[in-house]
Amino acid sequence: MRQDILTLEEAVELLGTSRPTFYRWLQEGKVRGARIGRKWSFQRSDLEALLDPPDPSAQQLIHELQEAIAHYERLGNP
Repeated sequence: MRQDILTLEEAVELLGTSRPTFYRWLQEGKVRGARIGRKWSFQRSDLEALLDPPDPSAQQLIHELQEAIAHYERLGNP
């Protein structure tokens, strides 16, 4: 049976990283988790989303929107 809530150790194993790197990702907000007392819990779906590469078409759209925003900001600030 697949667990939807993972412990810290299970999360580290799923992502294939080290504990120090995983803690850094927690601090940076790259990984979301809940701390209850001294134990961490993580949603499997949140961690699996990190494993999936981003959609290239979505990345292209984000890039184009950023360029458009920068262009309009330059127009508004002569």
